[in-house]
Amino acid sequence: MVRATAWGLLLAPAIVALSLTMLPHSGTLLLEGEGYILATFFGLLVPIFLIQKGLEGKPLQGYKQALLLNLKANLLIAIVLSVAALYEATEVILLVH
Repeated sequence: MVRATAWGLLLAPAIVALSLTMLPHSGTLLLEGEGYILATFFGLLVPIFLIQKGLEGKPLQGYKQALLLNLKANLLIAIVLSVAALYEATEVILLVH
């Protein structure tokens, strides 16, 4: 919530003409934000797996499961951030021409 508020304040257009220019950039912000949300979500699963398996007496198994899940999630995060990078590059190229 803090990041979204900070982005909103930092990237809010000061004049109307700038708002039309910034409108396509909203897609970049949404895609990058989604990548960060995914990374945070999967990162928060590590302690959950550790505590859950730790209560069963198998903390190492929980760590292995969390590590494997995060490695798989990194592929998804990389795809989302790659799409965001391609979108932003296309946006900048179209803006220049």
